Amino acid sequence: MPPLTYRLTPGVEGLVHETEFADRTFETGDGVRVTLLAVDLERRRISLSPAPEA
Repeated sequence: MPPLTYRLTPGVEGLVHETEFADRTFETGDGVRVTLLAVDLERRRISLSPAPEA
């Protein structure tokens, strides 16, 4: 499974590595809550992780 691209706002996207989601599957447009892990300004990357379930 490829990384999940998460649109934060138009033109700003972050990635969630596939290992973060274990056995879950998703369809385009599914809503997923995420936690910000890191921002790499030099590489223009935002790393995300699934938010803990409440």
